[in-house]
Amino acid sequence: MKVKQHYANGDFYDGEVNDKGEAEGYGECTYSDGSSYSGEFRNNTWHGHGTFYTSNGWRFEGRFKDGYFDDFFRIVSPEKTVIMGMFRQGYLSNGEVYGMQKASIHYPDGVSYEGEVNSSLQEHGSGKITTANDFVIEGRFANGVTCGMVTIHEPEDAAILRGKMDGKHLLGTWNIEWPKDGIHMTADFENGYMDSNGDLFGIKTATITYKNGDVYTGRVDPQLRFSGYGTLRKADGVIDAGIWENGMLKTKDLSKSRSYIDTLYSGGKIGSQSKTATVLWTILKKPSYHCLLIYRGDDTTNTPLYRIDTDETGKVFAGSQPYTFIRDYESGDIAYTVVRDGAYNVLHVRTGNNPFMGFSADVRYTIKGELIAIGEDNLMNHITHRIRDLGYKKTVEYY
Repeated sequence: MKVKQHYANGDFYDGEVNDKGEAEGYGECTYSDGSSYSGEFRNNTWHGHGTFYTSNGWRFEGRFKDGYFDDFFRIVSPEKTVIMGMFRQGYLSNGEVYGMQKASIHYPDGVSYEGEVNSSLQEHGSGKITTANDFVIEGRFANGVTCGMVTIHEPEDAAILRGKMDGKHLLGTWNIEWPKDGIHMTADFENGYMDSNGDLFGIKTATITYKNGDVYTGRVDPQLRFSGYGTLRKADGVIDAGIWENGMLKTKDLSKSRSYIDTLYSGGKIGSQSKTATVLWTILKKPSYHCLLIYRGDDTTNTPLYRIDTDETGKVFAGSQPYTFIRDYESGDIAYTVVRDGAYNVLHVRTGNNPFMGFSADVRYTIKGELIAIGEDNLMNHITHRIRDLGYKKTVEYY
């Protein structure tokens, strides 16, 4: 039978009762604290499918067992956030929700979350956030914010970022890769963050490695374009250093920038590539140190780019022919190898760690006595004269 009954504590019930007068079957109950329940009862307790409304606007809809939340529930907050998940003997106490370990949360702004939650139904523990523009953040959360190591996936995995977050801040060193383009970057952040467009703020310095072997180290802007001081080391050996703006080199640092000489000379004549090449070296002989110092352009007041030291411990022998390395002062890497050709009493300067004899395109200089040339040319005045005739301001000089 159905009854409408007021209780001494202020509660009111309208629904079915059993022979003992207890709520059983379908009914609606309004409680003195302003909350209410509509659904199935058994022995005066919520049992079966029902909906509970809190006094502050929360709605819990699902299956109850002996007064507990005990199955799949759909919860809606006053702000229209939708939370769905499984309960085991769940209940409310002082505004906190207990018994739900994992949930799916959908916010009104299009953000969603899948994972562990706390008693305030906030992201807490291991989980995954998907933003409105399809960025995915996987990792650890604490009381509703990211806390610890996370992985961020851009839409369709265009980029994958791995590092540490504290709230919305990106901290320390992050590893970022663009799988489809074969690009990798390490970036150091200080109170960094990513905006809704995926732009990254707060990068102190970055190293970007490209698929073709180019490597950039320095400052970047939020769109990850070279911006500020940085050095680009290209796979072909070209190094550009200085101040960058919007990805373009605006001011060169001549003490660090370097460009290979691509012009090939033969028989004292300029080769066909000369019209597009610029000589950017100055080479100084220092007899007291038994070495050659190679500078960028005519900037001999700064640290040399390379040193050819005929007495250095790096000298080894290829058969009966000795060779020595030209080391990059900045990185310590081998940039050239100097090979002595005993038959002609000359030094061949070759690119990279290459001691083998013979003339080929990678022989950049031939040094004989007081003269330096490129390839087979041994007349310095020819080189200087012809370069100046072509309008180049930089020349190779050997003292």
